[in-house]
Amino acid sequence: MNDLDFDVPARVLVADDADGLVAVVMQALLEPMGCEVETVDDAADIAPRLRRGGYAALVAERGRTIDGLALARALGEIPDLPRVPILLVGETIDTIGMAHAFSAGVRGHLSTPLRLGEVVDALTDCMASPAA
Repeated sequence: MNDLDFDVPARVLVADDADGLVAVVMQALLEPMGCEVETVDDAADIAPRLRRGGYAALVAERGRTIDGLALARALGEIPDLPRVPILLVGETIDTIGMAHAFSAGVRGHLSTPLRLGEVVDALTDCMASPAA
């Protein structure tokens, strides 16, 4: 699947808004470690990609044009859509906000700026939790 010593997903879908900064950083951190990182900049493209299958996780920015929390809720309402763990990226979320995120199907959160060790740990934890 990949050449890592630890359990990091081999294929990750990153939903990032028009600036693409989260996607660029995720690619720079994960691709050299053997992970395949695919990106989308339009929320409408996410469900069709997930239907094709093969993704170990969805990393969704909580940005201006892609709201990861709303996205998690919307994806959870689509029947027969393959479920993958969702990891939000953005500013720190308080405890109440995280409770809402978890109830929407989110499995973890990364604050920016992104750091390799934190990304690997968050993805590993995210993958250990069943997708909602």
